[in-house]
Amino acid sequence: MKNKSYIFLICMIALLTPLFSQNTSFSIFNYNELPGWQKTTGNGWIQYSLIKGSSWVVVGIYESAAGTGSARGDFQADWDNLVVPHYTIQRQSAPREDFVNGWKRWQNSASVSKDGQNFTLNIYTYSGSDQRATIMTMVNDPLINPEAQRFLKGLTPVTISPTGNGSSLPPAHTIPVGKAGAFPVPARKPVTFSMNAEGWLVEATDEYISYSRPDIQVIQYFFRAPEDPNSNTPDEDLFWRKFLNQYFFTSEYQKYPNDIYAFFDRIEFASAYATSLTDNKRYFIAWLVSNKSLCSFLVICNSEAVYNQYFPHPDKIDEMERFNHFPLEKEDLTGVWIESGFQGMDVYNIQTGAYGGMAFATSAEEWTFTGNQFQFFASGASGMVGAMQTFTVRYSGSFTFSDYSLTTHAVATGTQPAKTSEYYAAVKAIKGGKLLWLQNKQYTAQISNLVRKP
Repeated sequence: MKNKSYIFLICMIALLTPLFSQNTSFSIFNYNELPGWQKTTGNGWIQYSLIKGSSWVVVGIYESAAGTGSARGDFQADWDNLVVPHYTIQRQSAPREDFVNGWKRWQNSASVSKDGQNFTLNIYTYSGSDQRATIMTMVNDPLINPEAQRFLKGLTPVTISPTGNGSSLPPAHTIPVGKAGAFPVPARKPVTFSMNAEGWLVEATDEYISYSRPDIQVIQYFFRAPEDPNSNTPDEDLFWRKFLNQYFFTSEYQKYPNDIYAFFDRIEFASAYATSLTDNKRYFIAWLVSNKSLCSFLVICNSEAVYNQYFPHPDKIDEMERFNHFPLEKEDLTGVWIESGFQGMDVYNIQTGAYGGMAFATSAEEWTFTGNQFQFFASGASGMVGAMQTFTVRYSGSFTFSDYSLTTHAVATGTQPAKTSEYYAAVKAIKGGKLLWLQNKQYTAQISNLVRKP
């Protein structure tokens, strides 16, 4: 930046300072001048210092200047101009990025020395579309660091639009009472059908299901964490790296591996406070990659306390799948629905170990609904090659349905009498479409998950 100079250590000078805080501004920043801090101005910069015994802290604020064209480049220019030439760097952390009031903020911390003194230096570079501004702090004693943090907490940049044109962003995030679905959903899609269940607004799309309350939202994506056969990274990390980090930013997150909970039907769970790249606001998010449901869940709310009210254990997130049962509509039934299955097992002689063949069972069923008429056909085989038993079942008649129930009235044929069968029935959302879920009320082990025939 033009006319910038590094911050001189003036911590040995004691002058009278204000006895009360007052609001002021410099460059792009608004802040409070706190009691006990000494103010010094320079050409293109202003600094505040606080001395307590042998401990001291300095906060420097620089005027805004033209940007380099990238937030990472702005940070590197500040680091090269303000730090590298003037201090001996002993250790430094990795630079990281977050978002504050529409600005991209890059920051880094280093242990440095100058003129025989060792201290910690922090630099914060705020980048808009065409300008940048900088804050630098130096602290020689961890015991005085809370004073530095108190000063920085009251120091905020003016709000800009994400494009940096100076217009105001929307006000701080609030969720209107009684309105669900107000959180920034990654890869938001149009809703195809919805319902209310136990206080949740359940909305299905071609890519996910959204479960919303006014203070929380759960998104169940129809995929497990992206597979990467060449990586040893846990699936939860891949879900973050290959999907979630396109929509949220956080410098770190809390990860809970399998062995803590020791359940086979969960891969991993993690949580973090993160900034949404959609609206630049901070949320608490948690994500669960479920082997049981073959889905990935994301939870979004304003705080960890709200999250814990709904999900005291990660298993509770997976249980949201129970709401993926929508009531039947006429158009949901009309058409042809099919399901097929196969199970096989190799058989060996327990005395000789010789291979004895494969035992298997295979079945297929097809339902056709037209008007108030239905047809059912099922066939299958079981046994071993060369000793199979086959079956075929066919019947038809009329049907009635309401919400979550389906009743069929099969007419008598030459091979079977007339009969009435009752089913629990629902529509389940899947990727790109729907399933017809049927469970026989009398024989509850008979469950069908039927796909609409093209």
